[in-house]
Amino acid sequence: MKKGRGLLISFILITALLGGCTTANSSNNAAQPGGEPGNQVETGSKNLTYSKNAEPGSLDSNKSSDDLGNEILFHISEGLVRSYNNETVPGIAEKWKISEDGKTYTFKLRESVWSDGVPLTAKDFEYSFKRFLDPATGASFVETMYPVVNAKAYNTGELADASQVGIKALDDLTLEIKLEYPVPYFLVTLGSNAYFYPVRQDVVEKHGAAYASDETKLVTNGPFTLAKWSHEAEIRLVKNESYWNKDAIKLDSITQLIVPDSNTAANMYDMGELDYLGDIPAALISTYPEAKGELAGGIQMLQFNMDGATPETKAVMSNANFRKALSYALNRKNIAAAVAPPGTQPANRFILPSFTDFVKNHPYEAVPVEGDEAKAKAYLQKALEELNTTVDKLPAIKYVGMEGKNKVYAEALQDAWLKVLGLNNIEIQILPIPQAIEATMNREYDIYIQSLSASRDVSEVMEYWLGDGSVNWTGWNDPKYEELFNQASNLLLPDERDAAFFELEQYLSENGPLEPFMYPGVSYLVKDYVTGVVKSPLGAPNQLIYADISK
Repeated sequence: MKKGRGLLISFILITALLGGCTTANSSNNAAQPGGEPGNQVETGSKNLTYSKNAEPGSLDSNKSSDDLGNEILFHISEGLVRSYNNETVPGIAEKWKISEDGKTYTFKLRESVWSDGVPLTAKDFEYSFKRFLDPATGASFVETMYPVVNAKAYNTGELADASQVGIKALDDLTLEIKLEYPVPYFLVTLGSNAYFYPVRQDVVEKHGAAYASDETKLVTNGPFTLAKWSHEAEIRLVKNESYWNKDAIKLDSITQLIVPDSNTAANMYDMGELDYLGDIPAALISTYPEAKGELAGGIQMLQFNMDGATPETKAVMSNANFRKALSYALNRKNIAAAVAPPGTQPANRFILPSFTDFVKNHPYEAVPVEGDEAKAKAYLQKALEELNTTVDKLPAIKYVGMEGKNKVYAEALQDAWLKVLGLNNIEIQILPIPQAIEATMNREYDIYIQSLSASRDVSEVMEYWLGDGSVNWTGWNDPKYEELFNQASNLLLPDERDAAFFELEQYLSENGPLEPFMYPGVSYLVKDYVTGVVKSPLGAPNQLIYADISK
């Protein structure tokens, strides 16, 4: 099973993104990307400063797997296409052609250069995509590329010859990608994931394991360049004068400050030290009536370990009636109103409300958002009969949660399960984010809130729960589910495809190791002299490439 180790799987981090402000003219003696001696970098008067709660795990686009790194890469890199403001628009690919059977994509690249002036070619994309798939790279979420011919075989080691993978530079400005089956959202995939930004082979090989570890050890091709990375303190981006569309970029620079405490970031915004606050602490939301709020573009789910954290809990967690009892005992609507970030909506199914046509044409309530105490108790009674036990004899159940907002959720759920079902055996273990993810990957949990980005396509949530899904740390591997998924994936007509994925959604709801919980939301603030800030569920959550300052 592919185990994605990145914090992207913890979509809670998206709601910890914080935002920006304006500072005076400044300069920086940063080295130019690629490791060559740099000239003085003038940041200019239009510098937007905002904050994040942590620094990126990696700026190697093939290896980056957290939203912190993906957001910086969004501004300093550009792929074949770009996801901007929830739409897929041309990037380095000026145009493209899709074959009638939907399986061959031919991209015509525009003439462009890397940040050190070297021409960028289709061979750079071929190298980057195959490096992402190379098992030696150890990239996360490689299954996003599995629809490509021979991609899975190459990534799993079944095929050693990378030339057999369906990615080929036909000439310097033409790239061909061949798929095993049609993927209607393939362009969205290419545009909304940092893995598909190009990296240059000579620079990667020059710096080896240190590649992209600071501003001197990478070259990029986006609207901005990485001018400074003071670890755990500050990241400075400056406008890339070599970018093909530089005239559309209004900011001279972007400064991202690393501010771990969200209350401190809010105070900085109030004091005029930040122009953009990407996430408002829930406790402070009432003090900002001008705040904007919206869905963040993902879903949170109750995830159950079917193998159990211990031999004693295996039988309990693999019991479908017990899992349904836990789900129906929750009043998601009340929890969202009481403790969830503003903009959050209770989830009653796996398909996001942003897929309006699908939701309209295929209405479904996998679980009532206000819960159903009578059904919850009935499910629990059935489970106890099947397990031949009583409530007071149930083993201790381990709920693993993350520090931060997840702790509040854990306490709300624990309280509901005690009051509605009389369960006092659910023990909460709150861990720092990396340790919580590690414990979940190692299946050292019984219950966990899984938070996933799911804005590309209606199939996205379902894809994660295939037997080799990157976050399928549940022990659930259902051949019928995989068969239904493959059948739906191979359908090309939209109506037929949607109907097939609706059947799959129902199957997952009735048989899978998950229960829908919340559609996370985010609230943010922007100073009135800042324009062009975009919050998007696709690509980077905070998109500042076309922002402007006027003061």
